[in-house]
Amino acid sequence: MKKLLVLTLVLGIASLAPATLQISVNGNPDPLDSEIVIGPSDELILDVHTDVALPYTGTYLLMVVDTAQGTLSGGAPTQGGVSSELNYYAAYWAASIGREGASAIANVSDTGAGTVFTGQIYDQILFHCEKIGDATVQLYGSADSVMWELQDTLIIHQIPD
Repeated sequence: MKKLLVLTLVLGIASLAPATLQISVNGNPDPLDSEIVIGPSDELILDVHTDVALPYTGTYLLMVVDTAQGTLSGGAPTQGGVSSELNYYAAYWAASIGREGASAIANVSDTGAGTVFTGQIYDQILFHCEKIGDATVQLYGSADSVMWELQDTLIIHQIPD
């Protein structure tokens, strides 16, 4: 039984790994890091999208940024059958991947078998900055909310007004 559980966990994580989950900025699905420039007190709208079909049940997403660089808030599912935010667990999950104290948001798909996600999955995640310098926003995915895998990294350049 234990071997079957381990195999199921490994296959679940492996099935998430090839998925292409990406962060889009203000509707641009593939922004160049060099083009993402904002001033202090400015805000960006971040989304999560995929360019492949995701036929998963229980796919967890976690987006984090160090609080010294910015904050994340909001977010809404864009496809039917997706649950609302799980921000209650976001700080715990961020700490579990070594990002304790980071600003984090989390969501999970909670759908029946056969559901397929494509395109935009989450919308209206607000990134807000107050400091000058680079902010690194990272998107993680997990099949079980225990084993997290980095899916995308975005660098936001914060410059003086």
